[in-house]
Amino acid sequence: SEKTRQRVLDVARQMGYRPNQVARSVATGKTRVIAFVGAVISIDFAMETLSGVMSEAEKNGYTVKVMQRTDENWSIRHVVDTLLERRVDGVIFFHMDQDLWDQLNKELRGAIPMVALSCVGTQGSIASVNSDNHEAYEQIIDHLMGQGHRRIAMIAGMSYSINERSVEFAQVMIDRGLKLEPWMIQRGDWELHTAEKATRVLLDRPIDQRPTAICCANDEMAMAVLRTARSMGIDVPGQLSVVGFGETNVAPMADPPLTSIDQSYQAMGSLASEKLIDVLENRADGEALAANTPHLTIPTRLVIRQSTAPNSDG
Repeated sequence: SEKTRQRVLDVARQMGYRPNQVARSVATGKTRVIAFVGAVISIDFAMETLSGVMSEAEKNGYTVKVMQRTDENWSIRHVVDTLLERRVDGVIFFHMDQDLWDQLNKELRGAIPMVALSCVGTQGSIASVNSDNHEAYEQIIDHLMGQGHRRIAMIAGMSYSINERSVEFAQVMIDRGLKLEPWMIQRGDWELHTAEKATRVLLDRPIDQRPTAICCANDEMAMAVLRTARSMGIDVPGQLSVVGFGETNVAPMADPPLTSIDQSYQAMGSLASEKLIDVLENRADGEALAANTPHLTIPTRLVIRQSTAPNSDG
């Protein structure tokens, strides 16, 4: 009975007994290990997302093995071999560029259950979890328009998830009837000096063409905009409003404090872990999960601070 089983477990704990996971995995054919594989773009993003993954995994009796991409020579073959050799039960791929994702999916499809977390280009192939970028830019653009801004530019990154943000930005701009020209979307490539150059391209425009607001694909590039605008004698938010993305630790500490999008990192990680465990525990079929829920999104929230203000151009 359950009562007897619980008494046995209580006695075992008092005696210092711990289940032998190796013996258990031999008996069940399962290791109860989930791999979390991907690139770390932002420490805040990675750690909070991983926290959500681990919390849900531990709740269900799984441990999480982290495999981090540390450089451009990261070997797909090494990752595949390691996952297969360690007999992980499932994999969460995190923040992968599409070319890497395509290779990994080709190698592992059918061998190990997978969920893609913040990986663009996976819709329809396996279950995926992302923040709702379209909703995020609706909030951003509506906020800026409400303050009288019409010339709104963007500094995007180079990875696929950030590129998707530029697509959603453009779509919302068009939906709202705002003018959008190619020069209004610049690439910041994650690096501060590149984001600074992109900022100068935007702010060196004639004053009647210069954007009165700049959206950035992450908070770090928004910090570069703040610094560059200050060096050019442009007041934020008096002459320029700036919006970040990610609600990282730098946002409230910026000068001025940065308006940003909260992506609910922990909720994203928890949902990805939950969906993978549903497959591992036979609560859902992997192929059916991909077919029925190809792209799960987590709502976003705009956190408004002092880096945005009414358009002084009137």
